[in-house]
Formats: sequence, C-alpha cells, structure tokens
Amino acid sequence: MTLSDGRDQPLLYHAPDEQPLWDDVVIAAIFPQDYTTAALHEQLTTVLPGTVLTTLSLDVLAEQNWIDRWNKSLSPKQIGDKIWLCPSHHPVPAEAITPIKLDPGLAFGSGEHPTTLLCLSWLDRHLHTHAECLDYGCGSGILAIAALKLGASVCYAVDNATQAIKASLNNAQANAINPKQMPICLPEELPSISVDIIMANIVSGVLIDLAETFKSLLRPSGKILLSGILTHQEEEVIKAYAWHGFDVEASQQIGEWALLVMAQQKPMGKS
Repeated sequence: MTLSDGRDQPLLYHAPDEQPLWDDVVIAAIFPQDYTTAALHEQLTTVLPGTVLTTLSLDVLAEQNWIDRWNKSLSPKQIGDKIWLCPSHHPVPAEAITPIKLDPGLAFGSGEHPTTLLCLSWLDRHLHTHAECLDYGCGSGILAIAALKLGASVCYAVDNATQAIKASLNNAQANAINPKQMPICLPEELPSISVDIIMANIVSGVLIDLAETFKSLLRPSGKILLSGILTHQEEEVIKAYAWHGFDVEASQQIGEWALLVMAQQKPMGKS
C-alpha cells in the first residue's frame, strides 16, 4: 500500500514522533482479483469513519514477478570518485573502489535523494583516514557505512526510530562492517564521545534544535555536515549555528536542497 499527495501540499518538516498526512490522500493498494469496489467501499467506511471518499476505482494488474521487475530497475550508481552504491542482487562493478551494498528499505537513506548524495559526495572528497565520526539520524546507516569504508576508524550511528536501528544493523552486516567500528543506538544511549565529523541528514527544524548537542560532541577542529535543508531555510540554520560559535566553511546545492559544512569560529585576529 502507498500513500501519496492528492494535491500540491508538500510536508517538509515534522517532529521525530509525528507522522503527518496530507489533507487529500491518494491510497493505492493491491487486493485479490475477486475483490469488488462495493466490498472495498464498505470496508473503508468502516475503518475510516468520517473520511470522505471522493473517488474509488479498481484496476486489474497482469500477473508478473514484481520482485524481479523491481530488481531490474536498480543498478549500481557511482557517487564521486570512489563510492559506488550497489544493490545486493547486482554484481559489484570491477571499477568500484568503495562499493556499498544497499537495497531500498523502510528507512531513509537509499542514496538516491539529493540530501544523501550531497553528504556522500563530500565524504568521498574530504574524509581523512582514521577520522572518528557520528551519523546522527542515521536512517539506513548509509553515511556511517560510507565513512567507515572510506577509512574512518569509528562511526557512531544514532536514530530515534527502531526501524532505522534495524535497517542500519542489517546494512552494516551486509557490508561486513565490524560492529565495534559502528556502534548503533538510540540518542539517549550514546556514550560520552568527541568526534571529528558529525553528519546529520535530517530536517532544518531538528538540526536547529541539535546545535548545542552537536557542539558538545565535536572536537574543536571538527566539522558538521548539515543536510536535509531546503535552500530557503539555509539562513535560519546558519544563524542558529552562528549563535553556538560556528561558521559556514562550505555549502553545496542540488536543486532546492543544500548541504552546509560548519566549523567552529576562529578567534579574532587569527587566520
């Protein structure tokens, strides 16, 4: 079953414990072939009391191997000079320097979204060997896995969604990541650490709320990658982090999405 926007009403921000829906929702679902619109209408009005059903249609789908069809639509994708995202069913290309095995799942972070691509591209170019990292709001764990495969010595993966924790564990195992190098936990379980790089691909409102937390977790020479930001939200995020002593070291964009690389402000009089 899939839910989609019935009109142009984007949902760009929600709190971690919220699951907002559009005012008009299009629901598409698969039923047995002998199911009737009358039976479907009766069931929907029972389970969704007070909901206005504007249209209801039923189409017959030809029998086919849906899993095989989905797999064929996915192929390895190169990001930057080294990183390759490789579906598990597909052979890893010989030229892939840093392959990451990853299949689309219920948690964010398949590598296809611009916010993830921006983070991966930065890591591909700038991550230094033996860096200690934190992937906050890890989703599928893709950024933590990428950091470790690029040479990081450890990358903590944190998320408040149990589905994300499960997905990160599964993907770490699929990529033969040493569990000691990628501790995965809920935010309240994160030990007292100090890291070189914090990666946070969330949404702007949450990023703003986390500014003080990130400052306490970052080494003085460290950097914070802030993604999940729409271009018109950049200024608000920059102001929030400036308040906590950070400057923008670099910024990149893909379409309407932006990545901000933040570093602690240098003392006056020093270059």
